[in-house]
Amino acid sequence: MSLYLHVGWPKTGTSFLQMFFAMNQKVLFENGVVYPEFFDLTFVRKGVYGQGNGFSLAYHFLDDKSITKCSFPEVNDYDLLSCLRKYRNETKVLISTEWFTCLSDQALLKIKRVAESAGHDVKLVAYIRPFLEFVESEYAQGIKQGVSSLDVVSENIKPSYKEVLCRMMGVFGEEALCVRPYLPEQWVDGELWKDFIATLDVLSLADGYTVPGRVNSSVHPLLLAVQLRCNRLGMGFSEKEILTIQSGLSDVLRNYPVGTWLSDSDVDFYKKLFEPEKCWLQSHVMSSESGFLLRDHRKEGMFRNMDYLENPDYYISLVREVEERKGEPYFNLCAHARALNQFFISTFS
Repeated sequence: MSLYLHVGWPKTGTSFLQMFFAMNQKVLFENGVVYPEFFDLTFVRKGVYGQGNGFSLAYHFLDDKSITKCSFPEVNDYDLLSCLRKYRNETKVLISTEWFTCLSDQALLKIKRVAESAGHDVKLVAYIRPFLEFVESEYAQGIKQGVSSLDVVSENIKPSYKEVLCRMMGVFGEEALCVRPYLPEQWVDGELWKDFIATLDVLSLADGYTVPGRVNSSVHPLLLAVQLRCNRLGMGFSEKEILTIQSGLSDVLRNYPVGTWLSDSDVDFYKKLFEPEKCWLQSHVMSSESGFLLRDHRKEGMFRNMDYLENPDYYISLVREVEERKGEPYFNLCAHARALNQFFISTFS
């Protein structure tokens, strides 16, 4: 029996996944996965907003509760223990929240001890987004919300993968962690929800499941630049208005390539900012015993200007092997991960 903790970083499809879990509790249960409802998830089920079922649990264990507000009843150690004992005959219990990233070593250790006392081992699933994509997404979200200065956004962009994953591995062990890339071309059938349930060793769902609509709509970089200028003039559009404009200009915008709109100085700044994160991920996560971080030569990811074609024949053989072994649970691909690591480590920086 396993307790799966979904460690949801911002900008990695967390809200979408939480809606999917809530909308498909019954279907997941039929496939041996329990998504317990510690508080009312009606609005999440309806797709109004994303909220993980583990929010009130994580809030209970937060050392500094001033960083957020919780209007739901806190879920304490006893509540978690009761839940795990209730579902002791089910193979998997899934709890998801962004706030797991904020828990201290001591808090995580308490969750581990509760799980073990109920006969559950703990596994963690996390998605990592390429750094510059993460930065671009943060900027875009700020502009859509009316920010007039990118300095305001940049204050909130801080590396955290290394710090959080070190805590997680220190408490639960490296073998408990499955890190997946937030890259659609690397997901099972290009679908985030399919990729996630594969980490639970669920390779397909029966008919009757529901897939949420798109949670955050993307805006073309050209319109984002216009929106930023309008924000500075005090006449910015609402997100709904800018999306309506984008829809009307779709034929025009199709002729403008979608690329990064960060300046060269921005790119250089964030490369240096995330350099320690990149080096740590290289030496730890990519060579982890649990899961792997695939790269794709067709997409510019973590950093620009990389030579992905040093050995194209070897790359093609690896891709073919990935396709052949796609049905295998990610937690059983340790040897394959190490083999991939030898090649992809040279394309990571």
